[in-house]
Amino acid sequence: MNGIKTFRSLTSDPLRFAILVGLTSIPFTVVLSWGMVADGTYAVGGRISGEFVFVAGLLSGYYYSNKSVKATRAGLWTGLAASLGTLLVFLANSAGTVGTLSTGWAVVAIVGTPVVAALGIGLSVLVAVAGAVISDRAMSWFRGSDEPDHRNGHVQDP
Repeated sequence: MNGIKTFRSLTSDPLRFAILVGLTSIPFTVVLSWGMVADGTYAVGGRISGEFVFVAGLLSGYYYSNKSVKATRAGLWTGLAASLGTLLVFLANSAGTVGTLSTGWAVVAIVGTPVVAALGIGLSVLVAVAGAVISDRAMSWFRGSDEPDHRNGHVQDP
């Protein structure tokens, strides 16, 4: 029960959907990338499939396109949640590869893992934010929104 209280205290009600969509994308990211991990032909880190991180960003931007939360903020939280799948695949691939390396390269791989993991998380966030912004802009365009966008604090000139 304490974990649920912590989750609720860290996130405001409007962002729970963004986090849920990001968490939902994790199994798809892992399944699509796992074959690459098991292949054994890639170097440390391997290749990670980010299509569902982008789709999660699109869903998040669509959901928040008519809400008070900005699409970039929703995409950020979606990307952070979805990056757990990226991190899981990266760590699994790295663990499998480090055992086959010489001692010197294994030390380099282990020391570099946090930096590369941070880059992977950052790229996941960037992909989710891009998806959220694209779908938010598309929904604004479909609505024919000529009125000021009060969510972003900008007022369009007539």
